[in-house]
Amino acid sequence: MFDIGFWEIAVIVVIALVVLGPERLPEVARTAGRWMGRARHFIDSVKADLKEEIESEDLAEFRKLHSELAQTREVLQDSSRTLMREIDQGLGDASATAPAAADTESLPDAGESSGEDDAETSTNDSVQADAHVKP
Repeated sequence: MFDIGFWEIAVIVVIALVVLGPERLPEVARTAGRWMGRARHFIDSVKADLKEEIESEDLAEFRKLHSELAQTREVLQDSSRTLMREIDQGLGDASATAPAAADTESLPDAGESSGEDDAETSTNDSVQADAHVKP
């Protein structure tokens, strides 16, 4: 705890012997020992209380939540990386197919219409006609 060596303790004992005298030195040593014991007991009880608080259920719950949050963050980061890769691949595929889609020979002329457009137009007309004729 303190960086006191043998010679420092010997000097302190000699000074105490000179100042206090041989009659009072044992009594003072006992009193100092009691105070040191009480201080150690107090320090040990504070350490035990801190350890108990650290290991309490509340902190255990916070640790559990912290680990769950860390796992969720990892899952979200992995998902976003995967999504970004898929988007990059999709953009790369779209840019490769874009020149083929721009070819005007494969598109029908404005005067031509497909059968699907005609079917949609007739369906829309019949729906509008039904809307006007209500009993």
